[in-house]
Amino acid sequence: MSTGTLCVHDSRTGVKYDIPIRRNAIRALDLQRIRAPSAGSDRADQVSLGIRVHDPGLQNTAVLWDSDFEDMFYLLVWGTYPIVHQRTELSRALAVHMREVPDEVFNAIRGLPMQGQLHLSAITDSGGSRGLSGFEVKYSKRKLFGYGHRSYKGIDPRVRPIRLILQDLNEPSPLLKLAEAIEEAASTDEYFILSRLYPNADFNGNFVFTGIGIETEMIPAAMISQRIMGIMAHWREYMGKGPESASR
Repeated sequence: MSTGTLCVHDSRTGVKYDIPIRRNAIRALDLQRIRAPSAGSDRADQVSLGIRVHDPGLQNTAVLWDSDFEDMFYLLVWGTYPIVHQRTELSRALAVHMREVPDEVFNAIRGLPMQGQLHLSAITDSGGSRGLSGFEVKYSKRKLFGYGHRSYKGIDPRVRPIRLILQDLNEPSPLLKLAEAIEEAASTDEYFILSRLYPNADFNGNFVFTGIGIETEMIPAAMISQRIMGIMAHWREYMGKGPESASR
């Protein structure tokens, strides 16, 4: 249960406080009601805003209840969280610019190969755990997408939370069991072990998209949409450092 009440007993004054809990978090401003004894000699006790929360680096602080594309876009570009009218104006500007995208951009997108089903078709074409072997993958007799990563040379840390999401799906894809069989076979295959090849986020991540109703042909669009914020972060960093800085 993520909502309720946090009961606080201040041993300094004997006063009890009820702090509302929403989505497993409390508002820092609600702590302002907790005041130190007025007779204290420590100047830190005499601040007008009540007790403070010390959290260097925001290691355990949630700064937003909810956020969406416009909020994160504005934050990454202008460095502050938008107020209501700023968010509204940004939404309008984005809508206008989307209508003014040059035809060359649409034509370029239409000309791109649709690779949304690569991971899923690789699973269906593999023939299950019996059809997969290190020999077949090593000598390109079969393609296995979703294994290995240029940055993660060991187990991809994104895999575990993705698997937790898959457990929450009411109707997981029937191919998920096949993917699990492939992963089990690869985990004991000498070629995969010696090559340190592990499933990456894409191997199981596509089942999240299909599990929430996204067609396989639309997976590229869904994947790029979730990466836009990271792309904007790289763009902001690049623009701040100048053209001599490395970027990817």
